[in-house]
Amino acid sequence: MKGKPVRPVITSRQLLYLLIGTTMPTESLLLPAPLIQTFGKDALWVILGGASLAIVPLLITLFILRRQQWQTLSEMLQRLGVFSHVIPLLFAIPAMLGLINIWASFAQLLRVDLLPRTPAWVTTASAAAAVIYGSVGGPEVVGRIAQALVPLFIYEVVMLFLLALPWLEPIHLMPLLPEHGFVLTLGIYQTFTFLAEVAFATYFGSLVRDRQGIPRALWTALSVNTSMLLLTTGMPLLMFGASHARILAVPPLTAVRAIHYGFLVERLDAFMAAPWAVFVSLKLIIWTVFASSLLSDTFGVRVYRWLVWGTTAAISLFSLRLGSLGAVQTNVREVWYASGAPLMLAALIIIAALALRRRGRRPSRA
Repeated sequence: MKGKPVRPVITSRQLLYLLIGTTMPTESLLLPAPLIQTFGKDALWVILGGASLAIVPLLITLFILRRQQWQTLSEMLQRLGVFSHVIPLLFAIPAMLGLINIWASFAQLLRVDLLPRTPAWVTTASAAAAVIYGSVGGPEVVGRIAQALVPLFIYEVVMLFLLALPWLEPIHLMPLLPEHGFVLTLGIYQTFTFLAEVAFATYFGSLVRDRQGIPRALWTALSVNTSMLLLTTGMPLLMFGASHARILAVPPLTAVRAIHYGFLVERLDAFMAAPWAVFVSLKLIIWTVFASSLLSDTFGVRVYRWLVWGTTAAISLFSLRLGSLGAVQTNVREVWYASGAPLMLAALIIIAALALRRRGRRPSRA
């Protein structure tokens, strides 16, 4: 692929799976630990609050897509002068900041659970080759990959929760109502920043052929991402209780390790690690395509594949500076919560304001 696509190339179903893959893999392992440590059993209320707040960027994204009509995001911004370059950059920067955390969490979680003696640079280099291979095809290729892989991971999470049922104790969630007043502040914002990634549809949604299916794709993606986060956070809470789950570095992973069915299944987490690694690789591909496409709009670079190579090499190498899961969590707090997510939301609001000022043109029927 020599240039990024400028015409609709994906379906609304593929958009759905792209948006699930944008958020789900890392939210399920990076969010539960800090939420449980801070809020205990109220972490589930935090997730519901964050999901409710994420409806706002979802609605803004739908508004932008309606204004675009049959234009892509870059075509919509072409007549805005300097804004046609600045706005894609505002979206690309948070995407690159988020990629640092995704790369680092990929390497560190594999080292913790599956490859403890393998240096992080080895797994990172191996994943970089797969990411480059999957990203150079652009949204059309990654949409097909997401459609094939995302349902499998959803089924896996549901299956793990069902297998854990004999060890789940609902008493650990009593009383059901929130016990902390501040549950509606910091924790909801943290969850919101992950679920608000539905705003990626501002770019991917403009490439959809059957636009009537876009609203359903966005609402379903937000619902699925919220449900998966509730399952992966609720499982360790129901299994161990808040007091014990608080001391775990990765509560969902520990919960999966505790599932056993005699000689039939002794280390279920070993079966989970490989599919998770594949799914995070898919997330890396989606974010790389998103960031590279926006950088192409920003700098007018038409040779898209070189942006993929450069983005992947630079960010994966930089992510090696985060040498532990603790460092990854710290970077999420200091970079994503404080800078990346606010910048992404600011870009979304600016695009909506500009879309409000101009009328979209209908495509020529010649």
